[in-house]
Amino acid sequence: MPSQTQPLYAFNLPFEVWQHISSFLSVDEVWVLQGLNRMLRGIALDTRFRCIKVNLSPQHPASYARRFRFLGEDHIAKRVKEIHFLPHVPQDPFDVKGPRHKSEMRTSRSQFKGIFEDVVSPESNFIVTTIARFKKASLLRIEASYDTRLRPPVLQLIHGSLRILANTIRNLTLMVSFDMMSTIILPDLVLTRLEALEIVPLILERPNNQSEILTLYSNTLKATLLPFVNRHRLTLKSFNFVPQKTQMLWISSKSKCMAHFNMSLLFEGINHIPHLVYLSVSVPATTSTNDATQRFFALHSQSLRHLQISMAHMSVPNYLTFLERFEVPLPQLEVLTLDCGFRSRSLIADPALPKFLGQYASNLISLKLLKKQLGKCEIFSLFEIPHGSPVVYNKLRRLEVCLYCLTPEIIDMLACSLPALEELDIAVRIFKGETASNNGRNQVLFAWKCVLVITDVTAALRLVTQFLESLL
Repeated sequence: MPSQTQPLYAFNLPFEVWQHISSFLSVDEVWVLQGLNRMLRGIALDTRFRCIKVNLSPQHPASYARRFRFLGEDHIAKRVKEIHFLPHVPQDPFDVKGPRHKSEMRTSRSQFKGIFEDVVSPESNFIVTTIARFKKASLLRIEASYDTRLRPPVLQLIHGSLRILANTIRNLTLMVSFDMMSTIILPDLVLTRLEALEIVPLILERPNNQSEILTLYSNTLKATLLPFVNRHRLTLKSFNFVPQKTQMLWISSKSKCMAHFNMSLLFEGINHIPHLVYLSVSVPATTSTNDATQRFFALHSQSLRHLQISMAHMSVPNYLTFLERFEVPLPQLEVLTLDCGFRSRSLIADPALPKFLGQYASNLISLKLLKKQLGKCEIFSLFEIPHGSPVVYNKLRRLEVCLYCLTPEIIDMLACSLPALEELDIAVRIFKGETASNNGRNQVLFAWKCVLVITDVTAALRLVTQFLESLL
């Protein structure tokens, strides 16, 4: 080697290269590599301590105070970006996924060499004092199950954390029951930089408690949730309100309370949110496209770019009626997701869906039709564009659909009608080749799914055709 040539060592690589390399590794794999150089150690610390999980259980080991105070040290506290309050003990307090099995909730421990066990003592104020050192924490998630008791020490912990982080929180998620929300959200609570708000009310369905739940929903919405949302309307950019049903294992319930929630009360009470870009809502059966619903979407028509509507608790007639009467122009809408919540073959004929999607076809970049099994006639009615038609999907890059039957004609039609398509996520139950008849050579594939990242739409879809033909 010539003397003037400097050898290239791995530690001379830029920080961005190490960051890109570590993005392909898990948290534990990055932690193993922390001793190679300072850059990898910094990346390992950022990854390991990005999310801190705090348990709402009153049980804790004797040495918990010392272990939790370790997180308040300067080189650790500055790396914390997310704080999760959970009703169970996660397998790894720095792993967002949490336990996969119920047996892991009590026996699991941190994999960080025993330094931190994710169990909290609500009676101690040192937790709030330590959380106050997380100056860069911008995401707070509060999750409590029905068997979680919000005792005064636990509420003190939650309220203290909300007040301390009031000027740093940008994302807030509340996954609790309606009765807990009124105790967690104080009337004077203001988060000055709140941009994303996700409210997931947990609903425990039991026999003969439908009227009780609906009354609690209405009272909590008017007294707590609507004032809280309206206090932050000038900073909000994302709003998610999707109730979720939960059920105790020992309770056998056939209640259908979820279908009776009226989202019109929510749409009527929310004031104009000038910077609202992302909206995700659940639309049960009693929600109609009345003046309140139309008014809400009309107020935000110039800012909405991402819209997700869940109709999983709607009956078929209400679902069709809602789509037929929803006529609100959304000129900025780019991403649309419809969760229909059913896969029945009898629901293939759907005249309201093409009209609904046609309003936003020219601007859509991403379209997802979840849990809605489309037939051949319906997929052609959605995407086969007649000559001179104003409905053109010329910007659509990502499409996710579920088909009952896939044929080469459908593939040819998608290739011609979606010139900008880059990714196709398709689930198919039955496919037919060009020579297949109604009585033979049909292959039934349950849960068959194909995801394509496309550079040349025609060539990629032709590959799918060849693949299907090879299976026949």
